[in-house]
Amino acid sequence: MTYRLVLLLFVVLFVCDSGCGFHLPHVQPVLDFLGILQFTYITAHPGSHHELFHQRLIKVARNNATNLFGHLIIDWNQIEHAQTHVFNCQGHVVLIMHSNVSDLTNLALHTQVNQRVFFLNKTDLTLKERYHLSEQVVERTIGSVVHQSAGVFTFVPSSMAGFLDRRSNLQLTHFHVLVEFQRPSLYLKPKSTLRREEIIRTPSGDHVFPVRADQIQGLYHDVLELLMRNMNFTVSRYKRVDGHWGTMMKNKSWTGIISSLRKDEFDFAATSVTLLASRSKAVDFLFPLGSETFALFLKRSFITEEYHWSLFLEPFSQYLWMFLLVNAIVCVVVLRILDAARQHCLGFKTAPYLDVLSDSWMVVGSYFAMRPSLAEGRALQVGSKVFIFSIFLIGNVVFMTYRASLTSELSVRKDRIPFSTPGELLDLDFKLVVKGNSVGEYHFTQARSGSVFKRLLHKFDSQDSNRNGMFLDSEDEAIEKALREPATVLYSFMEEIQDRGNLICDFTVPWDSYYPEMTSMAFTRSSKYKELFQYQIFRLIESGSLNSLTRKWRVDHYCHHNEDLRLGYEKLCSLFALLLGSFGLTGIIFISEHALATSKTLKAKKIADHNESINNAVNGSNFGKLVPPGP
Repeated sequence: MTYRLVLLLFVVLFVCDSGCGFHLPHVQPVLDFLGILQFTYITAHPGSHHELFHQRLIKVARNNATNLFGHLIIDWNQIEHAQTHVFNCQGHVVLIMHSNVSDLTNLALHTQVNQRVFFLNKTDLTLKERYHLSEQVVERTIGSVVHQSAGVFTFVPSSMAGFLDRRSNLQLTHFHVLVEFQRPSLYLKPKSTLRREEIIRTPSGDHVFPVRADQIQGLYHDVLELLMRNMNFTVSRYKRVDGHWGTMMKNKSWTGIISSLRKDEFDFAATSVTLLASRSKAVDFLFPLGSETFALFLKRSFITEEYHWSLFLEPFSQYLWMFLLVNAIVCVVVLRILDAARQHCLGFKTAPYLDVLSDSWMVVGSYFAMRPSLAEGRALQVGSKVFIFSIFLIGNVVFMTYRASLTSELSVRKDRIPFSTPGELLDLDFKLVVKGNSVGEYHFTQARSGSVFKRLLHKFDSQDSNRNGMFLDSEDEAIEKALREPATVLYSFMEEIQDRGNLICDFTVPWDSYYPEMTSMAFTRSSKYKELFQYQIFRLIESGSLNSLTRKWRVDHYCHHNEDLRLGYEKLCSLFALLLGSFGLTGIIFISEHALATSKTLKAKKIADHNESINNAVNGSNFGKLVPPGP
């Protein structure tokens, strides 16, 4: 009981926050500069037991790491006994005040580049930072406290550089980084190859190629080179032989790049790793640097020009055509009413000047800019004239609209594609190929049960050990198979295909995902450099440098085949489907009229012959009864 009471008094005396009596006016400017508002203050009275104080320091430092005490201030001359426990407080500021302590090397060896640990000399009020980097101790004077007047102190910084700016100088630190090729983010230059005799075996048994900087190009290569210049570090690049990006297996283990980072065999991946929720639990990502939009690619030979017999009806919807028909009927009825009213008012009855057929022909003809024609000698009242003029005016507007829309229908090529969504592939006799051990495979293997992608997986993927199903070993193999084999669909992302020059001209895109997935560099979860790289990425964004590099490597390659811009005979024939129909109808009518006319001619001839025979008979009988001439 006595021991617990003594320990309680010890805690009260040696652990205080900003509201329990911290009065050091010469230290307050330093706190303001470091942004320390709430903190834990630990001090040791002369004659205090060092071991007991050391244990309490460890406990406070550990609690501080869980954000229970905020920042930490230590006022103790013999700080070398603190060893490493003070510096486990990630994300907090540790200020160590000391007097005339010359050997701080041991403490600096345990301070990492991302830890905010500072040393204030109480004798000359100089604030310094010391940390371990690249097998050396970096010591830098941040500033000093100047006594201006009685009780007034001011902190004068040595430079205006902030914490992340100062620590971003990595003093030629050397990193081992992983790269993987994916156009246009990162890929080999023409005529560059990776030689198998240079393969290196990692401690975990993976095999990697060493990659030189002059062998590769792309957005991520330029970003890494820019970071190397800004942050003063060097790298050795390696590429996995298997080319795998990283997929979670059924036993929760990882493959590819993600596996190498989790094993701490490499510092980070300087390539376009796709940000996935599952991957974010295994590695840390920087701010997104690029994007990729997945799509289905079909060989262009399967595409035909869309045409049908009703092409001339396409400019207007069926509802508009129905509206025009109803409008014509209403107009005919109105015209008949106006004409009947006129005849009634004049009080005479004559043959109708305007019958239903002529009215209908005039209204419908106005839709196609045909001038209205009236019966000869017909007189109209003013109301009828205004109504007919309105019909003609509206008909011309309708005709101009129809002509412009029909011209557009003819000018723009429309392709007939076998499918337009992934779900339609379920009912078609097509094959599907995807690069294995990539995000493309992830979309299928990690899809929800019953979803379209999961059903496509069950249909197309053969579950044999040789991977002869939809998942192939490389992107080149998948593209070649989609071009070589009939009825084969490629699932890849737009940026990869567009960056391959005229390859996009061999494919058409029936469907794309419409929402891009983000890519960025990946770091190990325990990396002490990730915060510094993140800060430098933000600086590249603010300065516009990242935008310039993105535009440099962004490829918007479009195919400009001449046949895509010209009308095919199919569309021309479909346009004249109505004319062909009229030809057929004209032929039928012609044959009918000809047959009728022939029948009438034969009948008339028969009647004429019969009459002639009768006349001849009559004339013959009268010949014998001639009256003799007179005397």
